[in-house]
Formats: sequence, C-alpha cells, structure tokens
Amino acid sequence: MFSMNKSLISIEASVLKMREVKNSCIALMGTVAMFLAGLVANAQTDTAFTVMNGTHCNGQHPDGAWLTDETWESSNGLKLPPEEDWPGSKIIIRNNIIICNNNDIDLSESNVDTVIMRSGSSINYRANSTLILPEGAVLIMEENTSIAVTNQSQGTLLQIGNDSIWGKEILCTIQIDGPRVISNVTRICEEEILLPVELLSFNADTVGSSVMLTWITLSETNTDYFEIQHSMDAIHWTALDQVPASGFSKQAQFYYWNHENPAKAINYYRIKQVDFDGQYSFFPIVHAQLTSNLSCKINNPIDDKLYLTVQSYNKKDIGIAVTAMILSPNGAINVRERLIINEGENNFELNVGHLKSGMYFVKILSGAEQILSEKVIKW
Repeated sequence: MFSMNKSLISIEASVLKMREVKNSCIALMGTVAMFLAGLVANAQTDTAFTVMNGTHCNGQHPDGAWLTDETWESSNGLKLPPEEDWPGSKIIIRNNIIICNNNDIDLSESNVDTVIMRSGSSINYRANSTLILPEGAVLIMEENTSIAVTNQSQGTLLQIGNDSIWGKEILCTIQIDGPRVISNVTRICEEEILLPVELLSFNADTVGSSVMLTWITLSETNTDYFEIQHSMDAIHWTALDQVPASGFSKQAQFYYWNHENPAKAINYYRIKQVDFDGQYSFFPIVHAQLTSNLSCKINNPIDDKLYLTVQSYNKKDIGIAVTAMILSPNGAINVRERLIINEGENNFELNVGHLKSGMYFVKILSGAEQILSEKVIKW
C-alpha cells in the first residue's frame, strides 16, 4: 500500500512538472511572437518609397520634388520626405524625382544605409542642389536608371560622407547611368567606361634604357590633351608631360611618347585624358620592367610588312634565337618566325601582305621570356 501511494505521488508530480513546462513554452512562444511583431513593425517604418502623385518644383510637373510630402510614402503609409531627422534606413526610388534649386538634402546624420533606384527611375538636379548620404551608404542603380543635372550647379551634387562623388567642383557632371553601385570610394569621372575616347590600345614597351608608350584611339570627342603620368607603386603618381590630342576625330589616331632612362625596375604608367571643358578621365594602368637585355619595337599600324627591330645589350649575344608571332584575336597563330640576333641592333622584315585587314597581336619571345606583346592594326 505504501509503495502504491508513493507511485501515485510520483505520477502526480510528473504531471504538474509537464504542466509547468507547457506553460513556460506558451509564455516563450508569446514572447517570440511579440519580438517578431516588433521586427515587422520596425521593418514597416524603415523604408521610404517614391510615389507618382508628387509635384514638381513649380507644381506643374508629374515628377516628384524631393522635399514635397506627396512625393513619398513609407512602408506604414506615412507621407514624409527623407530629411536629416528621418529615422529609416532605406530609400527606394521607383519614379522620377527632382531635387529643386538650392535644396540641400543632408542625410549625413541619418540612419540611411541604402538608396535603391528601381528600373525606369531617375534623379534630376536643379541648380546648386545637393544630396549628402552618410559615410558607408551605397546608392544602387538598377538597369535603365539615370542621375543627371539639368541646370549646372557650382558645387557638389552627390556626396557620401566627406567624399565628393559627383559635381562641378570636381569637374564631373556627366550623366550617370545604371546599372552600377556608387559608394564613397567611387570616382565617376575616373572610370574607363566613361572615357570620351574610344581606345583601341595602350602599351608600354622597353626600348633600350627607355620605355616607349604608344596608344591608338578609334574616335575622340572634345579631347584637349593627354597627360602622361608615372608611378613606381601604382599609387602615387607624377605628371611627366602632355601630348596634344586630336579634339574631334572619327578615325584612328596613333600617339607615342618616350620615357628616357626610367628606373631599372617595374615602372607604371597611366594617361589622364583631359577635355576642352576641363573634365578628365584615365586610361587603364600599364607597366614596363627594365631588366631584360633585349628590347623590341615594331611599326604600328602595319601594311604589307611588319618591321621589327630587336636590340641586344649583351656582348655575349651571338646567334641567339627569338620567336616572332602574329596572332588573331581568337589566339590563332597567323605568322611564326624564328629569328637569329647578335649584340647590337637587329632589323627584320616579316611579310604580312596575306593577312586580312583588322586587329592582330604581335608577340616576341626569347625562350620563355616575353619581350614584346602589342596590339596592332593591319590596314
């Protein structure tokens, strides 16, 4: 009897314990539900969207003005323009929006971390207007989007943190087109895709104790001059010289510049292309290393013959073989010649009259060492 009562007491205690666990689980689920509801509520207030019923700066245009309440709607239905005290973290621009004359949209102290421009939208600046985003924020432009200034501003148009990204003061007011991502390290007018020059090639080749820079443009628009810049680390740059540009051209233009007696090391070069209006862009960086006892130069463009000069600076070079190759853009070898060189200057002619007009690559090899690799035009 005593044993049975003890068992009943044990079972009753277990049931009570299970009820306590159940109640704790219900309470925990309620807490989780409240937490998730809080997240949803916060998510509903952290994004501002543009809508179509905004008014233009003068009230006569369907595009929305940034500082007009009717231009905006947040996820929870509130209408408010994102300004410096706006608490949200995201701005989504789905339509065309205008920043009116003398409007400074300063979000530098806000919580905004992302601005997204949906396909088909645009931001248009009027005179002396500015959009300032916080340090670390990004502006994401989808396809078929644009940022442009309709009246030339004298100051900064787009700023992220303390960095001016786009504006008159940094000589960069060209239209920005998506898709692209803009951050505080973006330099709009220093990117190759925005060059007002259609560049075919830009090469740096050693010629004796010098480095010869050559570049070919297929077209130029509004180009004033090319500034030659040199660096030993590809970070710190020094301007060496200027070469006049063609201005306006729809034909291939060939340029060259010789750097005499550079350092016996890896030398980096870039070209700053400057327009008549002061705007500028940069060519990609190239480099040349002065360590080889051999140097080459060729004519470019070429016609029926390729004229090749191989210079040897080693008095022990007697009967040394080099290989000259002309390749198509797809990598097919069209010409391959084995050439014998001696100390001093060695000149060769390669017949290329059988090649069709177009672009080719010339490579000169000494064993496993590549002495020259250059893109050429065959007339």
